[in-house]
Amino acid sequence: MLYRCNILAIVGGGSSPMYPSNKVMLWDEQQAKCIAELTFRTDVKGLRLKSDKIIVILEEKIYVYNFSDIALIDHIETIKNPKGLEEFGEVLLSL
Repeated sequence: MLYRCNILAIVGGGSSPMYPSNKVMLWDEQQAKCIAELTFRTDVKGLRLKSDKIIVILEEKIYVYNFSDIALIDHIETIKNPKGLEEFGEVLLSL
């Protein structure tokens, strides 16, 4: 959830997932609908939201999106990160 607003970020996974584990769905609870969908080639390992950025952490890449229009700002190659350690995302959020 992004602070106390009505936007939720949902990543698929688990024993009986509604969505695949390589998708991020941005859900607006007030409108009761999906407002954006991000699909990747590999599973999403971590996700961070800020008022102006969305950080998606994959095993070997990090994608940074502008929150207002879901435009890709940058993508960064990283070392192998199988657990989706959020230190990478935390560094980007501080920028």
